[in-house]
Amino acid sequence: MAKSKENYSGGDKLLASDKNQDAKNANDAGGYNDALLAGENLTGASTPQPITIINADDLKVVKDQSQEVGANQSNVFGVNFVAQSFTLGINSVVDKITLKLEKQGSPSGNLSLDIYAVDGSGKPTGSSLGTATIEADAINSGSQLLYTLEFPTVISLSPSTQYAIVLSLPTGDGSNLIYWSYTNTTAYSGGGKITSSDSGSNWGSVSGSDDQYFEVWAYEDLTNSRVYNSEADNINRLQVDGFILNSPNAGDASEIQTNSGIIRGFSGLTIGAKYYLQDDGTIGISKGTYTVPVGTAISSTELLFTRPDYSLYSFSKSENQQINDSQEENTASVSMVKIKEIEVNFDGIIRTQFDGKDIADVSDGRARIYLNGVADGNEIILIANYSTYVHDVNVSKGDLVQLYARQISGTASSLYVKNFKLLYDQLPKEYSEIQSV
Repeated sequence: MAKSKENYSGGDKLLASDKNQDAKNANDAGGYNDALLAGENLTGASTPQPITIINADDLKVVKDQSQEVGANQSNVFGVNFVAQSFTLGINSVVDKITLKLEKQGSPSGNLSLDIYAVDGSGKPTGSSLGTATIEADAINSGSQLLYTLEFPTVISLSPSTQYAIVLSLPTGDGSNLIYWSYTNTTAYSGGGKITSSDSGSNWGSVSGSDDQYFEVWAYEDLTNSRVYNSEADNINRLQVDGFILNSPNAGDASEIQTNSGIIRGFSGLTIGAKYYLQDDGTIGISKGTYTVPVGTAISSTELLFTRPDYSLYSFSKSENQQINDSQEENTASVSMVKIKEIEVNFDGIIRTQFDGKDIADVSDGRARIYLNGVADGNEIILIANYSTYVHDVNVSKGDLVQLYARQISGTASSLYVKNFKLLYDQLPKEYSEIQSV
């Protein structure tokens, strides 16, 4: 299912309803609501469980599967297709895939990446489930770089199911081809490399040792404005909007308390202890993968629930675009000059990304990320066609993240850059910083 574009208002999502608190959870502070539907089977009747109310527009793309080692090269050209099978986790709506590639010679036409189902032997089968392309001549030569191929429309697949990435360049030949990085160290357990020498009509056996370099970026198929379990290891379920008080099946009405107040119905709580969301969706006195406080025990059966202040965040690099300066710029300067600049108003780690090219194609163009006028990354050699480059950087509030560029000869303005982006996620801060419990 593609992301819904219905908007959920956010903030205090639900106000206290007019319904009187029932005996199960009577208190004088809690908002109570039974109008929202459960997005999955929930169990809160015997012990209240923390829940999140999904805003589909805020779902973040995450790296669901990957194999990021590769010192060897698979040749992709003509009838020689190369595939890598993989097994999805819970994030089944695939947005894009990253590969490590290099070109040899002067390949032309589109390099195609397709997703296929696999048969009982783990080989690609049926029709393509989705296609992403990049121009072959836009791939770097001389060294392998990462390229992210985005699908025009997200692909809805099934969680915990195996599929195959198939890479092809029908217009290539033995001198003009694409190298796809792989390792022969049995690095990935959810699939393996597969090859075809007849354009995918027949496939060899799945390798037991070889795995291509790949990153599958996807998000969980969650329905807008429905209620789901919160989980401390799932970035799209981190927020605790309240507690479920009944045990509805998916699609049934949920009874939830959303305002700060006393939640009753627990057992064995440690009086005075602070409780946190756990990775399995329960609460406990230890912190989960991400630190999400939910309240303090005031008795062995009662939790004083205080909703964290989600206006306070920490910032972490991701593949989610937050800022984009898309304007195309060019320079003929032989010295590094500032082309683009973005000021940040937070502390954290972010990913920078930009598109660059040198139309002279003589390895004349250079680009580099700077922070407050000081170089922060390696100098990048630009090629004739637009390619995408990334660099991660630690920033502090008030820092200027900058893109510099230069030409070696300076004889013509052949160097161009555009789409200077900052990519990051906002995550709830540590409990000590939130000061809400």
